[in-house]
Amino acid sequence: MNSNWFKIVLKATNVKYGKKLLLKGVPVIFNKKGAQLEIGDHVTIKNSFLSNLVGLYQRTIIVTRSPDAKIKIGNDVGISGATIYARNSIEIGDNTCIGGNCKIL
Repeated sequence: MNSNWFKIVLKATNVKYGKKLLLKGVPVIFNKKGAQLEIGDHVTIKNSFLSNLVGLYQRTIIVTRSPDAKIKIGNDVGISGATIYARNSIEIGDNTCIGGNCKIL
């Protein structure tokens, strides 16, 4: 699937992303007005059932829930059907793999 059209949606909702963002399927990304959501370089986000052999129960969901919230995802990160939900701050370091259906709140 070509994810270039979704990158337009990300820019419209003030989500910053780095080089070579790869989306397999369409994630759910909601950035509250005033919040910060940054995705690093070489990040892969898997969303479809067949994109990970672990078996994904849902698409990846990334949400900032307050105007003061901040989510920062580092470089070379892989995410598979996970939920990342922040009211304050969450930072995912470089070279991190977030396993299938993981919840980070």
